[in-house]
Amino acid sequence: MPRHFSEKEKVLIRKQLIETGLEMFEKYGVNKTNISDITYKVGIAKGSFYNFFASKGDLLMEIYSEERQKVQLKAVKLFQNSDEDIDILIKKHTSFLMDAKKKRPILNLIYDNDALTMITDRSVRTRLLAYNDLINDQMTEMIQEWMDRRGHYNVDARIVTSMLRSISFLQFHDFAIGEDVYNQTVNAIVDAISMYVKYSQKEE
Repeated sequence: MPRHFSEKEKVLIRKQLIETGLEMFEKYGVNKTNISDITYKVGIAKGSFYNFFASKGDLLMEIYSEERQKVQLKAVKLFQNSDEDIDILIKKHTSFLMDAKKKRPILNLIYDNDALTMITDRSVRTRLLAYNDLINDQMTEMIQEWMDRRGHYNVDARIVTSMLRSISFLQFHDFAIGEDVYNQTVNAIVDAISMYVKYSQKEE
């Protein structure tokens, strides 16, 4: 029977579950990481896990949202007040995100087939969709701010956001694109998006 934890213990254990889950998901993958593996390392009974998270998918979603939000906040801090042209910002921002995903594999794991299959709970899927909406809104606000600071553009910032975010999903089809041309393909798409925005600027 799961033991009772004090409020202080709950805060500490939840933090440890998130940190251990992040470490194990990235090291072993989603399928090969079990709740019992995580709780054993944290030092609590498997049944106690459910005092903190509804499922492994719930924990995965919590970890993903925390890590993705860290990246988003850092991106805003890095690029929000830059005076560079918007086409340069787009390229730098995309490069920044791709580098962040290499350093933090959990940002890719959430969209892996194994993870998506595992996240069968409707509430977890709803959270993922809601969080995607939040990221879209945050990126759109940032891109709109870029455009407002640099002139008038005849383009919807939401479209630019969706174009940029679509690049992330190409990595799951690198085998179809061709691994030997994948990086060049991504760079060409980023260039095309940058030019699309740059040449939509209205003349004063």
